[in-house]
Amino acid sequence: MTKITFSKHTYCEMEQMGKQEYHQAQQIAKGILGKYRPLLADAEQQSDEAARKKAKQKADAVKRTLPGACFQAYFAKSTGTDPKKKYNYQKTGHWRDMRYAYLSGLVVIDVDHCGNPREVFARLKQEHDLKALGILLIYVSASGDGMKIVFKADPEYPHNLICQQWQMAERLGVLQWVDDACKDSTRLSFLTSPEDVLYCDEEALFSTEQNTERTDYDMQQGERYREQADSSPTDPKWIAYDEQLKAQKRKERTKAKNGADDAPQKPVSAPTPAAQTQEGAAVELSKEDEAFIKVLNEHYGKSLPPTPSTTPCRERRHTGSTTTTTTTRRKPLPWPGALTG
Repeated sequence: MTKITFSKHTYCEMEQMGKQEYHQAQQIAKGILGKYRPLLADAEQQSDEAARKKAKQKADAVKRTLPGACFQAYFAKSTGTDPKKKYNYQKTGHWRDMRYAYLSGLVVIDVDHCGNPREVFARLKQEHDLKALGILLIYVSASGDGMKIVFKADPEYPHNLICQQWQMAERLGVLQWVDDACKDSTRLSFLTSPEDVLYCDEEALFSTEQNTERTDYDMQQGERYREQADSSPTDPKWIAYDEQLKAQKRKERTKAKNGADDAPQKPVSAPTPAAQTQEGAAVELSKEDEAFIKVLNEHYGKSLPPTPSTTPCRERRHTGSTTTTTTTRRKPLPWPGALTG
């Protein structure tokens, strides 16, 4: 079956999720959302900043008790080593640790603050053949003003999770609302109630076919996450887009720090067709972008993820006023086989 994992709440060990576990988790989520959404609405109505922050923290504490699924990966057993994470410190289990994460072949788009997600979905359903696109599940997110889109990674597009997300989001016309937090292979997506499900191909999502082998997508992309903890885009088209997003965020942080008025920011648009990186196509990039892409291509190989057997892990060490860079190689982690056991 498709290796989808879930946890009963944020700090629980991951378990394999089938159709029965999914429906049970939805019912649990329904009760929790009955508390969370009113608390969130109350927080947003607070005019005082301190009161709003306190109310938001209260709502977030309830949100973290929601069951969550990791559609993008499943996990080999590991032992927690961080004493700050008391829930798994020195305990062995299937923890959400990128070093032990194996890609399932599914991808999640987090569409955030899109207004009315049901209206957005109605447009998607009218304009696209969702099944033909490999979309398996769409549901309203916990906040109520966003949605999650779960789909199969495109085998004809050999790039990592964030590139798959942005590529599909651009095709669906929702790129401006995508939260890139799901570029992390271990990202947890909070589940919501049955009434929040807008589309679900259960037959494909919870296939009964047993699958104990690594997925083709993990063979292609998994080592980059496990060995380097690197979830940055691999397609130069989206590398350039990522740099635009980062530049905009830096500008917004500077304005906030300087106490500037909250002027509306022009959303970053998707790269134009001229900036796409198909072989032989014209590329219109700034000198800064070209230099950045050149460094990546020298390190990873042109437009390709790094080769696991030859990819070094770079580590920066700070000693006084001196910074040194050392190169080490992590030992490959053993293939875990089936999730359980």
